[in-house]
Amino acid sequence: MKTLILYKSKYGSSKQYAQWLNSEINSDIFELDKCPDLSNYNLIILGGGSYFGKINGSDFISKNWNVLKTKKIILFSTSGAKPQDPLIKNLYEDSIPAEIRAYVRYFPLDGACAYERLTWTHKILSFIGSMFQSDPVKKNEMRQGFDRVKKENINPIVEYVKNIVFAD
Repeated sequence: MKTLILYKSKYGSSKQYAQWLNSEINSDIFELDKCPDLSNYNLIILGGGSYFGKINGSDFISKNWNVLKTKKIILFSTSGAKPQDPLIKNLYEDSIPAEIRAYVRYFPLDGACAYERLTWTHKILSFIGSMFQSDPVKKNEMRQGFDRVKKENINPIVEYVKNIVFAD
């Protein structure tokens, strides 16, 4: 099965996961804006961070659905919210149209926030958001940053891909 990994990464978490996946799965890897011809691939893995309530790059699926609907699709996202947080389900549902979601396997992954690397706009938004946060740990993370990006977080995706390959 010919596999393509695409990613859109603003601060590096999605890129890191894409690179780790590439090291575990026989695949080609590209930044989303350098996407090759999709017709050469059976499985497309797309990853992006969450920004302003959407998964970065997720509109690529809708825009290219005529080509993608004949392929297996995996989407992963990175976020400051934990993967089991109910906000993540909303993020996915707001990013992918309902009629397409049934054909996409989604994996939310832990992200990172290197506060010192944020743009001024993102720093201001993060600080303002922290003022409304009652959880002291989350408040501190929004003001200082955090890193929960770990290679083992990709294990469910790798296992899923192995099951797809052996099923075909």
